[in-house]
Amino acid sequence: MNPLPSFQKMEKRFILQEITSQKKSFKRDKNGVSRLKIYRAFKKGDSWSEPEDLPFNNTNYSVAHPSLSSDGTKLYFASDMPGGKGASDIYVVTVLSDGTFGDPVNMGALVNTEEKETFPYIANSDILYFASNGHPGLGGLDIFKVDLNKENKATNLGSPINSSEDDFSLVVDSSEEIGYFASNRKGGKGSDDIYGLKRSDTDCFTFIEGNAYDKDSDKPLAETIVEALDYDGQKLAETVTASDGSYIIRIPCQEKQYQLSGKKRRLRSGNALYVNHQRQKTN
Repeated sequence: MNPLPSFQKMEKRFILQEITSQKKSFKRDKNGVSRLKIYRAFKKGDSWSEPEDLPFNNTNYSVAHPSLSSDGTKLYFASDMPGGKGASDIYVVTVLSDGTFGDPVNMGALVNTEEKETFPYIANSDILYFASNGHPGLGGLDIFKVDLNKENKATNLGSPINSSEDDFSLVVDSSEEIGYFASNRKGGKGSDDIYGLKRSDTDCFTFIEGNAYDKDSDKPLAETIVEALDYDGQKLAETVTASDGSYIIRIPCQEKQYQLSGKKRRLRSGNALYVNHQRQKTN
């Protein structure tokens, strides 16, 4: 077995991901693709049982990046199995009381798009973190979150967590104060580097909500980059508007005035956009 470092522990069991292999080399299908599978093992005394193949694995598509809920009843994973919305979708499957599994259920339009959604991580608070290049983002894969108890829209975590490159595989501790993620952003030591993040209750942040519009037609502008600048013009944070032109951006509390600006690629020549804010909340 060649398990990847993508697993969840729950009491005396663990779930791991493996690239299908044959004679110590990656096994590839007729298209040259190595498929991923998820396995499960149980602890017996001081040793572990042989990993068992989960029933929804398949040699024709990948089942990958498992994340188990804190109570052990829900397993979230990514797959390109037939019937999905895009290149890769996020699914959830119920773990029954006898240890067997229900049928995988696609997470639907709340999470999945026609592009790629992958690397799910379910926090203790039932907030699902995942990476996507289909929801409006800053470039490449961005990290998003959605509260499954509220079933509201997915929120881009914004900078500095997300960048113009690929940002993915976020995991957080039980308090969601400390986390780690991977990125191939500029300034790293390799192709993909691991980064840490920390959120302190003593930090003061302001959340700004608003909309971006075409100044001529007054129509909302989706996929518009909204930047918050401090009094001296230094960028504090940026985010991307949703399909209805709305945005939420988080900035450190400011003692002086701040500014908001917006920019959108391929905006028709001569057109202008404006960004407003409707509500401001500080914590």
